[in-house]
Amino acid sequence: MANERIESVIRKLERGISKSLEIFNTLSSEDWETPISDGSNSWSIKDLVEHFIYSEENMLALAQDIASGGSGAPLEFDIEEFNRQEMGKMSHLNPGQLLRLLEGVRATTVKWVQNLDEGSLDLEGWHPVLGTTNLEGVLTAIYAHQLIHMRETLPRLRRG
Repeated sequence: MANERIESVIRKLERGISKSLEIFNTLSSEDWETPISDGSNSWSIKDLVEHFIYSEENMLALAQDIASGGSGAPLEFDIEEFNRQEMGKMSHLNPGQLLRLLEGVRATTVKWVQNLDEGSLDLEGWHPVLGTTNLEGVLTAIYAHQLIHMRETLPRLRRG
């Protein structure tokens, strides 16, 4: 059995995806195209789910790098540029396909975390937003990233 710190991270990851999927599964076709940000580069819900998928894949790779003794993200990593390069690569997928991918990437993350040992959580590396942080911080950031965007998005959906 994993230790309490690992179990806590797993519970957060599982609770977060469960809540997000619960909300996404109630959306209408129109909701999926609802703008959720302002400006010329406005995102829709569909864009947001795509963002969750590629971001989690990237953060999992970052976590795996740190766990294997690496230094984490390159210091010059540009999140805005990363988002520009990744956004739209999944635009051909429908909402159901995106949700399956989102659920799958989270399952991959959870499975990987389940195999960690307690000491791994203290390994440190560079995260583009958090700076130098430990592996536990990176894994918690996966959960928090999605939560923050969901909290920003829900009021816009309710207005629409």
